[in-house]
Amino acid sequence: MAYEIPTEDIHPASFDLQGHFPQLTAEKVFKQPEAKRILAVFTQTVHQPLSVALQQAQHLSSTEQALLLHLLSLRKGSYKGTVRVYLGILTRFFAAIQSPVGKVTVWQCEDWLATQCVQGLSRNTVNARVAVVKAFFSYIHSTGLLSLNPAALMRAPRPEARRDEKVLFINEIEQMLALMKKKAPLRDYLACQILFLTGIRAAELVTLCWGDLAEDAQGRWHSKVQGKGGKIRKVYMPAQLMRELWAWRFIVHRVPAAQPCPTLAAFPLIPSQRNYALPLSYTALWRIVRKWGEQALGKPISPHWFRHSFATHSRLAGATIEQIQRQLGHSSLLTTAGYEHSAHISEAAGEVLEKAHKGSAV
Repeated sequence: MAYEIPTEDIHPASFDLQGHFPQLTAEKVFKQPEAKRILAVFTQTVHQPLSVALQQAQHLSSTEQALLLHLLSLRKGSYKGTVRVYLGILTRFFAAIQSPVGKVTVWQCEDWLATQCVQGLSRNTVNARVAVVKAFFSYIHSTGLLSLNPAALMRAPRPEARRDEKVLFINEIEQMLALMKKKAPLRDYLACQILFLTGIRAAELVTLCWGDLAEDAQGRWHSKVQGKGGKIRKVYMPAQLMRELWAWRFIVHRVPAAQPCPTLAAFPLIPSQRNYALPLSYTALWRIVRKWGEQALGKPISPHWFRHSFATHSRLAGATIEQIQRQLGHSSLLTTAGYEHSAHISEAAGEVLEKAHKGSAV
């Protein structure tokens, strides 16, 4: 679930940050920031005005205060998982450079980037980490708490084009789902079905509730999905999937198929194993996909493989780029258009020649 928008403006210009924390950039002795300390204040104040959050953070070090400020700037439309990922990357960054936020130099940022590139990490992983660090310093610089942005000159390596590698063939999907239907819990089977048949993100799936489902005038079912940045979109739910979801709801909640049930509106479609009122966690979903991918296909896949597979096979089946963009929730059509260059979709020059001279000696 995305965080609620605070009633008070969260833009840094709305507050005298230097007045709240004049020592923010004056820390001389480095103290390793602790994620638990920062998350404790963040959790308590995430729905509060920024001024309240700042007052409750005075026991934190200057670096921890800076990290808290950045996390609070992300709370509009951010997932809790995203906040934890950002905080993990940033605390590891400071542990590596061993400098408080006000003493970080351009050279330390460049050295940190160099160490990331030689650790055997993928370029996409390095790129993501660099983006998080750059976003942090850019925000703190924009508040006026740092006179210079030490991360401004960092340039991440070009991302790898790996979509082709993360596409499952139809027979692989059928093989995996057939095995899951036979041996896996029904909840896990439905989770993987939804991922492939809708193309939604794993973080979006775990927030879906029964109240998000709605029928249109043509008898088609859609689900309201909250994506990145808190953006809401409608995602088509195939008829066969809906029949299985109704059967699942009857098993769990004893509510007949398609019958309105307002009391279940806030209950998750894919719940936790121990409490049907709580959603499945992202980590648990990731483990489910990986487990059955390894058992059925012999390879470690992730939920995002289903998203790439949905886009690729939808395009091969004749869906337009615009239709796929709306379903996936891409802000830019250029992002979706990247699938056009996939080896699974694009036509090679040699293939054109082969088709033109099919049956001839050429």
